[in-house]
Amino acid sequence: MLRIALVALLLTGCELIADIPQGKLVADAAGGGGGDGGDDGPPGSECTVNPECPPDRPTCDHGTCRGCAEDVDCDSGACLPDGACAAASRIIYAAPGGTGNACSQAQMCSLDTAVASLAAGRDVVKLATGTYEQGNAFLPAADMILLGGDSTIHASASTALIMFQLSQPVSTTLYRVHIQPEAGIGVQCGAGKLTSIRTRYTKALVGIISGTCETVIDRTTIRENTSYGLLFNNSVARVTNTFIVDNGVGDAGVIVFNMNGASTFEHNTIANNRASGGAISGIRCQDSAAFVMRNNIVFGNTINPACVFANSIVDPGYQGGTDNLRADPQFLAVGSDYHIAPTSPAAGLADPASTLDHDFDGEPRPRPAGSRRDVGADEI
Repeated sequence: MLRIALVALLLTGCELIADIPQGKLVADAAGGGGGDGGDDGPPGSECTVNPECPPDRPTCDHGTCRGCAEDVDCDSGACLPDGACAAASRIIYAAPGGTGNACSQAQMCSLDTAVASLAAGRDVVKLATGTYEQGNAFLPAADMILLGGDSTIHASASTALIMFQLSQPVSTTLYRVHIQPEAGIGVQCGAGKLTSIRTRYTKALVGIISGTCETVIDRTTIRENTSYGLLFNNSVARVTNTFIVDNGVGDAGVIVFNMNGASTFEHNTIANNRASGGAISGIRCQDSAAFVMRNNIVFGNTINPACVFANSIVDPGYQGGTDNLRADPQFLAVGSDYHIAPTSPAAGLADPASTLDHDFDGEPRPRPAGSRRDVGADEI
């Protein structure tokens, strides 16, 4: 009964916007460092130390300025999703068990206090590594970029918590954080804008629910959620390089209602999702005939005939769409690793018009350069 009530509530007027910055996306490469680090490049190099680089490419790496890839690349310890370093004046520092009020590096505060401290010009919440036990929803009232550093925000099943409930017209970014509201909802948004990148949603009732809004999600994992992973209802969506796997007990991995041709769902992997009673387990679509999903892998779970896929590897039971291949994509390990093997038929199968320049791991597409891209979230 709780599950039904939650889902019914969230399908009414929810708005989720997840917008990934359009700046340079930097692969997770070694090298660089905080402070005045850098290296002596060859004669004519762009830089020899970090301060010689511009703010949007703050790291000197072998004589070339590049965007930061990790927090250690930045003096402030805060690497933003677009590869720039956050100025120290913008950062609110939080730690598990933090008790400070200043939310500084010297006096870190709790995550609740950090979110309550958001203000114009102080919009970056930097999490110290660890697990944050949460008993109430986050309701940000100002713009926020949350840098998780691969920390976990967890809520026990007894709370049935909506972890991020966005009801204000503000911008919220979730970057490199593990969201785990057991028996609850990862994100529910009624207003504003959400960026979700390199973020994991697990063990929830539902990972993300998006209503009448724009949704952009990249390099994200949505896994082992007990009802379904994603639900879109009358959304304009852009979802790329995302694994939606191992979800469901009573419903599909992805549910799509009232989507239109302005939406993009490409280079994703939907696999091994489950549903009870013979229901559609992979992806279910309704009133979305103009929503064509390209360059995906949807295998090991069923597909609603109303869904339209093209240039994809699809489950053998799906007979719709165009230019699809019904073949085993050769996952490395079903149940644990949904990257594809070097011999996968997914190689070079993407629509030649695809322009996506990176995959789930931040590695370049296509490889080799000039070839056709692979389908699914992983580029071989």
